Amino acid sequence: MKQKKILFTLAFLCLQTTQSLFAYDFKVDGIGYDITSVTNMEVEVAAIEIYDTKVVVVPSTVTFDGKTFSVTSLRGATSINSYTRDRWSFSGGAFNGLSWIEEIVLPNTIKVIPKSCFPGCTSLISIHLPQKLEVIEGHAFHGCKSLVNIDIPSTVSMIGYEAFRQCSSIKSLSLPSDAEIEGYMAFEGCKSLESIVIPQYFGKKDSNSKAFSGCTNLVSVIFADYYYNRSIGPEMFQQCNSLKTIILSDSINIIGGQAFCGCSELKSIRLPLQLKHIYGTEVFKDCSQLNNITSPNKYPPQIDNANNFSGATLLNGTLYVPRGCVSDYRNAEGWKEFVNIREIGQEESFSLNAYCNKGGSLNINGQTISNQVLSIGVSRNQSITISITPDDGYYIKSVTLNGRDVKDDLYNNTYTIAQIKEDIDFRVEFAKVATFLSLKQPTGSMDIVVKEGESQTIRLVPESGYTIHSVTYNGKDVTNQLAEDNTFVTPEITDNSVLYVIYENGDNPPVNHAKYLTIKHSENGVVKQKITLGRSYTYKISPVSGQKLTALYFNGVDVTSEIKGDKFTTPVLNDNATLEVEFEDR
Repeated sequence: MKQKKILFTLAFLCLQTTQSLFAYDFKVDGIGYDITSVTNMEVEVAAIEIYDTKVVVVPSTVTFDGKTFSVTSLRGATSINSYTRDRWSFSGGAFNGLSWIEEIVLPNTIKVIPKSCFPGCTSLISIHLPQKLEVIEGHAFHGCKSLVNIDIPSTVSMIGYEAFRQCSSIKSLSLPSDAEIEGYMAFEGCKSLESIVIPQYFGKKDSNSKAFSGCTNLVSVIFADYYYNRSIGPEMFQQCNSLKTIILSDSINIIGGQAFCGCSELKSIRLPLQLKHIYGTEVFKDCSQLNNITSPNKYPPQIDNANNFSGATLLNGTLYVPRGCVSDYRNAEGWKEFVNIREIGQEESFSLNAYCNKGGSLNINGQTISNQVLSIGVSRNQSITISITPDDGYYIKSVTLNGRDVKDDLYNNTYTIAQIKEDIDFRVEFAKVATFLSLKQPTGSMDIVVKEGESQTIRLVPESGYTIHSVTYNGKDVTNQLAEDNTFVTPEITDNSVLYVIYENGDNPPVNHAKYLTIKHSENGVVKQKITLGRSYTYKISPVSGQKLTALYFNGVDVTSEIKGDKFTTPVLNDNATLEVEFEDR
């Protein structure tokens, strides 16, 4: 009898533990939800109990017991169980231990990826983040060793510590240029990562120590022009044994111990202009191929230990310093061990490092790059021409050459660097073309620049004596969607959109402001097609037997080259337009 009582007690304790781990208010389609706000009708994803699929799609809204809730948050891990040499163990959290899940799709209603959100998701390959995501907290993807595909939205303003640590399958990652990123061990152990652009606020409020330690496939690194942390922390790039190119910010003034230890493929480096101190030991230890070092500071930076450079570098490498400063470096501790010290400008060859972000490509000597760094060697007085091509929907925001703005010097989106006499740092930034919401009335219009992916609330206010006759959004009648105060909430805007409003009064009903596309295809007359503003139209062009198409004009502009097969698609129509087709005998 006593034994049965003990077994019952153990079973009850196990049940209590399970219930506390996956506590939620209701479950729909295998996802448990916890109500976080009754007033705002909001819920949190508290548990995933889906076992027959490898894909989890979290909805933006969920209906239970006749009530619809917005899904606005995810439950992260509630505690840390243990830590071994290279692995944390967590408990709690909606996604904890889902080792079979390969893909997760999150709704745009989520603003925060909570701390330790995906522990144990070791098979996760791809995750679709919300377009309006603002924060990725610490350890969020720590240990997601199969994760390959992740696109961080530009709306993210904060990424927590060790967020992507040991994500050993990620090959490339674009970090938002203005996000504050806690640097400590941020990408430690990301063994497949090949290139990274380090934004200005990376490690701004903490150490960036070991940030990329053990990234054994990392080939190229480029820092923002101004780097607020102003230091390379200890072991930041330790054992990055494939690293060949690194472009440091001139704002950096400190390099810590073992920062580049084990970077055995690194052959040259230009130290920051404002560098003052190389502290600790073994900063460039085991950089066996490092044979070209440029120190542009006319005052030799302080070096704490003579063993910061390998013996091979000191014996066979060349240290380039400003003109008139050779003797200063020959007498400075840590620098005087270099056998070969020469003035900058005596080099016979240089490195050209070119970079562009996502949104276009660069072509240099037949090599095309996009969202990465290209490093090539060039000879003294050699000239290089770089072609710049924005993707559809993007434009060239900035072009810099060694930190100098040269965008105005472009010719047909090309730039020529003539008679190269120094190392070259060439950077191009692409940006999305602004998205507009056009507010149109029969008498005129106004365009509003909007953030892509956001909705807009527009209030329509008729003049005294007038009422709203009709409202269309991208050609669709939405008059019945107006709220009592005549406000209209657009869907999420992902492309240029048109809101068209017509007012009326009792004495003067609305004039028929219908718009037409005039189609002229013979000398005997035209066809007028009534159009809906805010949309485009596609036409199939078919000459009769014995005839051939010679030209197509849209609003007087020759668009023959824009015919795809036998079809032509107009731009979005916001007013009367004319399409003219010319045929002739074969």
